[in-house]
Amino acid sequence: MSRQWSGKHQRVIQGIHLTSLLWSDGDKQIPWDYQLYEQALDGATKNDHFPTMLASAKARGFQPKCVAFDS
Repeated sequence: MSRQWSGKHQRVIQGIHLTSLLWSDGDKQIPWDYQLYEQALDGATKNDHFPTMLASAKARGFQPKCVAFDS
């Protein structure tokens, strides 16, 4: 856990660094993958984890029409 900006609370809070990969058809959202990250331990940011999660999802048959990423 560490201090990070929360868009929900519009302030800095104590939180868990979690990156998630969701599938959506516009109405439904289905979690496809997630990773906890701690940049101080492994040096990787959520931007570094995203391509890894996408490659893993592709290996499991995930074939989206498009991919959007919010950092």
